[in-house]
Amino acid sequence: MLESFFGDKSYFFRTLFYIILGDLICSFAVVKFLVPAGLLSGGLGGIGLMIEYLSGIPTGVSVFVLNLPMMLIGAFFLNKKFMTYAFLSTFIYSFILIAMRKIPIDFKLDNNMLFAIFGGFINGVGMGVLFRHGACQGGLDIIATIFKTKLNMNIGSSLMMINAMIIGVASYIFSLERGLLTIVSMYVAYKMLDKIQMGFGDTKKIMIVTSNQREVTDRILSDLNRGVTLLHGEGAYTHKAQNVIFCIVRTREVVNIKRILDEVDPAAFLIISEAYEVKGRGFKVCLLYTSDAAALRYKKFRRGLLWIIF
Repeated sequence: MLESFFGDKSYFFRTLFYIILGDLICSFAVVKFLVPAGLLSGGLGGIGLMIEYLSGIPTGVSVFVLNLPMMLIGAFFLNKKFMTYAFLSTFIYSFILIAMRKIPIDFKLDNNMLFAIFGGFINGVGMGVLFRHGACQGGLDIIATIFKTKLNMNIGSSLMMINAMIIGVASYIFSLERGLLTIVSMYVAYKMLDKIQMGFGDTKKIMIVTSNQREVTDRILSDLNRGVTLLHGEGAYTHKAQNVIFCIVRTREVVNIKRILDEVDPAAFLIISEAYEVKGRGFKVCLLYTSDAAALRYKKFRRGLLWIIF
């Protein structure tokens, strides 16, 4: 019975640990960096901060109160396990936001831009911990998920609209400067969230189309000691069969790939892209997500939030 709400014992304790850790880091960023500079964050946390600046009600209290109707709505539409951990995270986050004010740590910075950058950095680490382990802080994530499941409305689009309105209202009520600094903070946060989610690996995916295929592959095998795979392709215009050289290398080895092509075939077609997860000989294992669902939630969440920045 309880497993439908919490999962098995191992899953419960592991997820609870990362919820506490992620919420602790996010709370530290909000209380010690964003609040002293009068900045906001996204979602209900941003609304809670606006309420605090206008009325003096602690953010932790308003965030918890604002989340209650979200929880009730989500209980009718979303699965039990998701809502159970969303409620736990909301309660823990609200409690830590209040308790964090009792910790006598204050940072004396003369420039609000520094508060925005470092607050965003730390907040992004906390969000990354939560999303990497399939958790969230409730709030607007619940509403956006309902929009997706019931109205087939993109989660990213929902979050984009709501967060854009929060920043717009804050800029109007307080000042344009605070609104712009909030955007800077959110940008840094979501960049850091990217790194936590996608990993800090330095691997690149290489694809090469060349008329000197054999010589290029031999040079990569001998000079870089990297494995090479030949993908069978065909030119759409010429209908001529053409193998594509595919390999994974370290970032520092890209310059060697370019040097080999300059020497063997300067006219070769080269594509370089990020390889976020590589498992195999010569590369360490990088586990990015604990579940496909967590990966999907993160990707949709990130897409919407970054739309605000760009």
